Amino acid sequence: MGQIVTFCGSARTSLDNRINRHDLLIIDDFCSCPADDVRIDALLSLIDERHGEHSVAVASQLSIPDWHAALGGAHAADAIIDRLVPGQSRIELMGKSLRLGKAGPDEL
Repeated sequence: MGQIVTFCGSARTSLDNRINRHDLLIIDDFCSCPADDVRIDALLSLIDERHGEHSVAVASQLSIPDWHAALGGAHAADAIIDRLVPGQSRIELMGKSLRLGKAGPDEL
C-alpha cells in the first residue's frame, strides 16, 4: 500500500526521495490552501522530478484555469501547470455535491 504524504503542511526545504520511489503520487485538495513561494517551489521540484517518469493524480475543487492564480501566478505556476496538464486524463464532476445530502449547507 502506498504512503500518504501531506504536502500542504509545513514547508519543505528538501524533498524526500521516498516519494519518488512510488509509481503514483496522489495530490488531494490541490490548491486548497494558501501557497507561499517556498511551497510552490517545493511542489515544482517534486512535479519536475516525476515528470515523464511517474504518474501524478490531482484532485482539486478548482478548475484548471483557476490553478494559475491559486499558485501565485508566477513562472513556477506556469511550469507546474505545463507539467501536469499535457497528456492528462481528466475527469470533471458536475452537479451538486454528494456531501449536501449528508450534512446541511451550514455544516460544510
